[in-house]
Amino acid sequence: LLLGRMLALPGWVTMDLVKSKGWRLNSKSRGQVDASELGGKVVAIYFSAHWCPPCRGFTPMLKQFYEGAKSAGCSNFEIIFVSSDRSPAEGQEYWQNEHGDWLMLDSSQAQPVGDMYGVRGIP
Repeated sequence: LLLGRMLALPGWVTMDLVKSKGWRLNSKSRGQVDASELGGKVVAIYFSAHWCPPCRGFTPMLKQFYEGAKSAGCSNFEIIFVSSDRSPAEGQEYWQNEHGDWLMLDSSQAQPVGDMYGVRGIP
């Protein structure tokens, strides 16, 4: 789980970076989301997969935290799920059924984003 405020600070993800890399983001409730919506928000990038037991244990806790933060009025926080599942369909199903109402990175971009952050495996 990577966490960073969307500001121009060294080593932190910025909205401009997300936009410049052409990240395609999807929302369960709104479909495709423009990266500009992340401006000024704290963003967590969550690398996870349905086949990973520690991930399956952590995801419900993250969902509970996210829903609590949103219901308390925290609008400056967002999560981007990056699937490490073996197929796009598995990742999509895991996100739809087990995750909170946060964003998901298009599965075709998961490997390059993981490489960018030095993700070699999960957990």
